[in-house]
Amino acid sequence: MKECALCSQNIDHVEEPALLFIGKYGRRYEICLDCEELMDTVVSPDAVGKEDAVKTVYGYLFNTSDDQKSPELISFFVKLLDEDSEMMREAQESLSEYEREEEERRRAAEEAAKTALEAAEDAAVEAHDDALPTEEEFIKDETKPVSLGVKLLFMLLFTLLAGGAIAYGVIRSHVLSIVIGAIILILGGFTAFSKD
Repeated sequence: MKECALCSQNIDHVEEPALLFIGKYGRRYEICLDCEELMDTVVSPDAVGKEDAVKTVYGYLFNTSDDQKSPELISFFVKLLDEDSEMMREAQESLSEYEREEEERRRAAEEAAKTALEAAEDAAVEAHDDALPTEEEFIKDETKPVSLGVKLLFMLLFTLLAGGAIAYGVIRSHVLSIVIGAIILILGGFTAFSKD
């Protein structure tokens, strides 16, 4: 069973536990996620709750009756917790560099997401604009020529109407009905066969 070097919690389930340091004989001192956050607070120069974090580390090192911490681990923390030590400076520099890299990664991800969103919006607007007909296409669609079949159907209807009016006028000897029928026949022919 793999344990956190500091709080002794089981870390078998953690895929990549944080490496605290590698000992003199190659032993890896790995810590859990909670202790990693604790260590970030300990080495950060202006972290809120730094004093409490240091007390928690001391508690893990000296106030646990379950297991005795190795002298190598205790020596590491003695050197680390000396504010003027080279080890503390290195730890602070590493933390600052890590935070800078994380900030750069976050900014790059935000920039990529923003670019992708703008591209998607542009594509949506372009697709919408492409779907709309132009003014010329709209007018052209509105003035489509009437097919020959429809023209013949209109001519047939006008002829029937005019023929009915003329027949009525002839049968009743009503000149006005004959004239109206003739006018309807002429208008029907003109309307049906005129240019669009």
